Amino acid sequence: MIYAVLVFLTLAGWALVEHHRLLRYELVSHYRQGPLRCELRRRTYLAATMPGEFPHPLEERVIAWQLWGLPLWTARSIIGLPSELDTRIDHVAAAEFDRHFAARFRLDARPPRHFATARRRFSTRKPLQH
Repeated sequence: MIYAVLVFLTLAGWALVEHHRLLRYELVSHYRQGPLRCELRRRTYLAATMPGEFPHPLEERVIAWQLWGLPLWTARSIIGLPSELDTRIDHVAAAEFDRHFAARFRLDARPPRHFATARRRFSTRKPLQH
């Protein structure tokens, strides 16, 4: 019994930390079906790869699957941006370097297969015949 409580508290703590971490990112798009939600989030920032090195501008995108607002799974992708963007790093548009990301991290990415098949199934229903 005590192990079950410890496992539950550990998972709940991890979910809250991950949820708090996702709030640092700007929401770009999302798909929702019932309690399940898939979000695409992004952020731009300056980071140095080694101590004492000049920071480089980066853009990071995250795909997050959530159930009732609690993260279940996340995937991240990071690209380096041109160094002249360091002065306007907070004003980089999401579409400006979109083509450099993998297909599933792009703005025009199709919804995940689960959402597409469910939407198609419900939208192609024929009305009842009386």
